[in-house]
Amino acid sequence: ARFVRDGQVRAARGLPAAAATQAVFYLLCAACMVQAGRRMQPAPVSLALACLWLAAAFSPLMWGGRCRPEDFGLSLTMMALCLVIRGGRWGYFGAGALAASVFFFKITLVITPVFLMGAGLALNGWRLFRQGRTWMSGFPALQLGLFAAAGFFALALVVVGWMFFMDNLAGWYRQTIQWPSAYRCGATPLCAYLQGVIHACERLNKAGLAPLAALACAGCVAGWLKGPRPLVVLLAAWMAAEMCRNTLESWPWMYLVSGLLPPMILASSMTALILPKPLRTLCAWLLPVVALAHPLWVTAAGEGDVLRWRVLERTQTPMEQLAAQMRMMYQSGETVFVTGNDMTVPLILNAPRPYPLLALHYPYVPEREQDRAAVYHLQHPPKWIIDRDPARSAVGFSLKGSLDDLCFRYAPGTEGAGRKGFKEGDLYAPPEKLMRDGQALLMQGTYRLAADIGYAQAWRRNDSADEDTVQSQSQPD
Repeated sequence: ARFVRDGQVRAARGLPAAAATQAVFYLLCAACMVQAGRRMQPAPVSLALACLWLAAAFSPLMWGGRCRPEDFGLSLTMMALCLVIRGGRWGYFGAGALAASVFFFKITLVITPVFLMGAGLALNGWRLFRQGRTWMSGFPALQLGLFAAAGFFALALVVVGWMFFMDNLAGWYRQTIQWPSAYRCGATPLCAYLQGVIHACERLNKAGLAPLAALACAGCVAGWLKGPRPLVVLLAAWMAAEMCRNTLESWPWMYLVSGLLPPMILASSMTALILPKPLRTLCAWLLPVVALAHPLWVTAAGEGDVLRWRVLERTQTPMEQLAAQMRMMYQSGETVFVTGNDMTVPLILNAPRPYPLLALHYPYVPEREQDRAAVYHLQHPPKWIIDRDPARSAVGFSLKGSLDDLCFRYAPGTEGAGRKGFKEGDLYAPPEKLMRDGQALLMQGTYRLAADIGYAQAWRRNDSADEDTVQSQSQPD
């Protein structure tokens, strides 16, 4: 992320740190993929599969390349898979601790590690049963399960204790458990849950993963016949858990299918096990590449646009352009309230941390939480409001790509230019979703237009002295 200051392009401090963190987790996931893949394929093939996942993970069809909980939870789930494959008491203890970490990233992400540990425990019990230890075959598996639970609760206790002493435990509960529950009840009809399987399959198809999913199913059959059956069971459990999670999520958001990508790549490579030996090594990585041809092509095209527009021509995204205009008026420490979900401007301006309730989620949380947010903004009114109303702007602009693509370019243009629209100093009218009984809930005072790029607008709060000056200048002689 870049912004212009004093004629020079400078980096925002928060965004490179977020990108570096994401890169570390991605490389960690790739390393664990190599480790798991070596159970069935040679090391070069496992490395090729990990590189294939790194390339496909940034596909715009899955809204890749964003810092979401799924990005970090996926890496920890892959680590849990390696620990379950390793087995032993401490392996399951570590897998339980990783499951707790995933739980605190996003609650629904814990489904997959739990499925993996359950499949691993079932495999241990079945192995002992086949050895003839029928009456006591469940005890070793139960012991491993206790170690997994101990790891989960040990790390959970550390995190909860840290929040109790260093943060706000009650606030975490409201924001992480209570708000999402209320949001789902308010925004998702019951029929969406009943049709969750259909929606998950539709997301797979739109993301271009349907061929890979079919190849992964064939790979599980081939692996069961010719390969390591325990790994086949674990990969099948992972894919089943992700499909279950996609069914529960029941949203049209494409990034939900990203958790299926690593197990499907590993499972699809096992299809080569039924081929003649001279073709196995080649087809083990070539078949997944062919199945992912469409997402890889879209990703390559997006990376080409990034190289052309963002690196060579150094164009900006819409919110980077808006932040560049705001910087001439922005003073350090001023709060920025965003009515959408694009937090680029507060990050670039290094603005104070906003209230944790997003404006777009506001109508779906309990009324008590709405009142709490209204009281907070009454006591701490934001200095800036970022809103989008391009239909009422007189500034022309053109866009290349979208917010979920790899390249999102803003440029001045003719679209919308010349129409009657906002003028500098116009008063801000809050959207309906932030109104109750005709009163604005999350902002207090008078806000006037300070910056307009057509795509979005920035409104600045006038202090009382400034407002008196504006009113006196607007009165006729």
